[in-house]
Amino acid sequence: MPHRTPVSQLEAAVRWLATLHGAGLVYRRSHTTEAPRGADPFTAPAAREALCLHLTPHLTHLTRLAAAEGLGHNLMAGLRAGGKEVPRLVGALRTASHRFRTSCHGSPNSASFQFRIHPEGLQCRLAPSLSQNPSPSTSPSPTSLVSPTTDVAHLLLTSSPLTITPDSWSFIISLYYQHLATTVSHFGLQLRHLGVTQAGVAEEGERGLAGQWLVVSLLLPVLQGARMERNTARQLLLVAGEMDLQRLWPARKVSSSGLALTRMVSVSEEQEEGEEQQGVDTQEDREDDFVLGTTKEDRGNLRDFPSSLPLAVG
Repeated sequence: MPHRTPVSQLEAAVRWLATLHGAGLVYRRSHTTEAPRGADPFTAPAAREALCLHLTPHLTHLTRLAAAEGLGHNLMAGLRAGGKEVPRLVGALRTASHRFRTSCHGSPNSASFQFRIHPEGLQCRLAPSLSQNPSPSTSPSPTSLVSPTTDVAHLLLTSSPLTITPDSWSFIISLYYQHLATTVSHFGLQLRHLGVTQAGVAEEGERGLAGQWLVVSLLLPVLQGARMERNTARQLLLVAGEMDLQRLWPARKVSSSGLALTRMVSVSEEQEEGEEQQGVDTQEDREDDFVLGTTKEDRGNLRDFPSSLPLAVG
């Protein structure tokens, strides 16, 4: 399950991502030839095929859990009714706007970074890869095909999903935009001259979060061939409900009888889940509370840089 990454580390990582994305925007502006685009592993033919073949059990698992958590039937009903639309939504929601195409990490999480306390504040750098056979969920796949905001969404969804609320997400996107603007200003540019506005980044970030939720909650478990841990799934469902992500998952129109059948299946699954839920301790909810703000444990949780490596941000 995702561990609770200290918010100071999350903010430092978001600033690093903004530096990466800002440098990519500057490069694109200063070169007439476009930089090579990397492939998006989450929309590759193999990933789409895996979703089509193995999506149903994972959707069923999340539907049962959503009903058991009291999140209602509507949260997953659209995806259940239009399951074949999920591969398309993964691509469409995560696509970058024309003016906001830049180099992206692809799938950053808390293990992707190293941190160091500095007099000017917590500093962050990309951690060296420890795996000789990286997977799409752990290795960077630089690409300009997806929205840069999906990097921010992936980081939060995999590192500390319960920090995502409407207010905290707005704060993170604002922090990201401010540092993005600072990065390009070092090269004598302004974001508005590049056609990138804070309102546009916020709107794209909302879409990116909805699309990356599908990646983290459905596609990665499918690719890994394992059902997501119950507590991790519960946290992600709470995020979806809190952020009202289902309104960004338009599926095929279904008839009233088809929608009724979907709801009947959900009710049946909720009843099957009832006995399993009787043993769940309500203390779990209190343990998962995480307030946005720096904690006293930040210093103890830092993964320091190797002493022989100089700091390199961006």
